[in-house]
Amino acid sequence: MKWIGGGLTGGRVAVLAVLLGGIAPVGAEPNIGIFGDVGWADRSALGKASQFGLGALSVYVHDQMDDRTEGFFEYVLEGDGAALNGDLERLYIKRSVGKDLRFGIGRFHSPIGFWNNHYHHGVLMQDTVSRPAFLEFEDNATAVLPTHAIGASLEGEAGAVGYELSLANTVFIDTAAPIAERTLGVGNFFDMADDKALYARVSHEYDDSGAHIGVSYLYNPIVEGAVLGGVDGGSKGQGQLLVEQTVIGVDGRYEHQGFSLMGEYFQISNDAEAGVGDGGSHRSTAYYLQAGYRVAERLLPTYRFESLVFDAQDGFYTMLGREEYTAHVMALRYEFDDSNAMILEYRASDGIAPAANPAQGDSIKLNWSFLLL
Repeated sequence: MKWIGGGLTGGRVAVLAVLLGGIAPVGAEPNIGIFGDVGWADRSALGKASQFGLGALSVYVHDQMDDRTEGFFEYVLEGDGAALNGDLERLYIKRSVGKDLRFGIGRFHSPIGFWNNHYHHGVLMQDTVSRPAFLEFEDNATAVLPTHAIGASLEGEAGAVGYELSLANTVFIDTAAPIAERTLGVGNFFDMADDKALYARVSHEYDDSGAHIGVSYLYNPIVEGAVLGGVDGGSKGQGQLLVEQTVIGVDGRYEHQGFSLMGEYFQISNDAEAGVGDGGSHRSTAYYLQAGYRVAERLLPTYRFESLVFDAQDGFYTMLGREEYTAHVMALRYEFDDSNAMILEYRASDGIAPAANPAQGDSIKLNWSFLLL
């Protein structure tokens, strides 16, 4: 068995199963692991110096408490360029309520598409150093979708069909913050509105052919996070609706004899309130297509194309300061063994004001990722 996406071909299957919500033997010691990565980046095209740097350090603990109940905890340390910051990424408890049905409460990775639920916070699991820019975690300057959800989830399988349904706290944007610092917020301890976000996903695995297909849906009311917001002359107070967003996504994956092909397409509809952007309704698209071929047992080249397209008047994107872009990503991954791999990645991206947006411009990265314990 190999890591999903054409990655490692050997062991560590138990670790991956844990990260994907697998079940460990009852009575076993808690499973503890640490993902980390370090590397070098040439960012001269962005007007910045080349540099060595630390990546993220992800610590997780999984415990099968009894034959029906499991708990999971993940904490990530990473730098923002000036300091080391810590984030609680996942914390949940789940219980089996039937043969193929599980109920849970906590902080999860939101069930949007394939990438977000299978490539978590360890670069080692990915075939490239970077995620698609629009699928970055919500506190990133290029993210446009909530990648975490705080709420309740129901998930299960019916034969080869998997399903997930989540009810979660609303997403907020602090529009009083400088536009360069605005991100999508998810409340770990509170919700700013009575309305809730709804996530749904259905997927099907074709075991014989190595193929997978999935469909996702998100109803996402986005509210003001500031006590007194910065849009519409400051008339929007905390918890008031800014944008009613719906997202429909389709994803697929195919693997055969060393070849892997995967992609995701999202149609994002934003219905803005009066005073937010032009106060109108707009549709946008975000997608990527990624292909790789294992030319040797431990050597995997990969190519990815990604794109984000939207109307300039769309209030959701103007509030966040996001920009349209397209990107070509080429990566060469060499696996020393099951515990560590090195990836050389070249990213060429274009769009509006390339020097101002982390999604834009050209960059070269050399990353060494690993798994401890």
